[in-house]
Amino acid sequence: MKLDTSVLRSRVALRIFLLFGICALLPITAQAILTFSQVTAHLRDQTQMRLQQSVKSLGMAVFERLLLYDAMLNGIAADLRTGPFVPSKNLVQELGDPLPQQRFLNLALLTEDGQATALHGQLPLRPAFTSEEQQHLASGKTL
Repeated sequence: MKLDTSVLRSRVALRIFLLFGICALLPITAQAILTFSQVTAHLRDQTQMRLQQSVKSLGMAVFERLLLYDAMLNGIAADLRTGPFVPSKNLVQELGDPLPQQRFLNLALLTEDGQATALHGQLPLRPAFTSEEQQHLASGKTL
């Protein structure tokens, strides 16, 4: 079947056909551009929200883990305050708990006179504390 193009040979017919084509394609093109921009913005917002939720979850997990380690260190300190501490013993034997050995690279006991005893791992070089930091440590808080 062959199309009859003799109808489009006059100027009026050609103009009507072009006007019909423009009237049909212009709204479709505008709708496509508008839809694309709205969908892109919506997907960007969703991605931003997911990223924010993910970062918040990870931050809370790190915070909870730090709280757990703080409680663990407070428990170790309480156990060391209640009984006599023998520095030659292994921390795992002293406390009966293998978790500090798995969680901490080094643990040291610092006395008020400045002596440091390694509880677990090697004793790193101890930083010099200012008097304000020493008062803060003496109150039972961490630096």
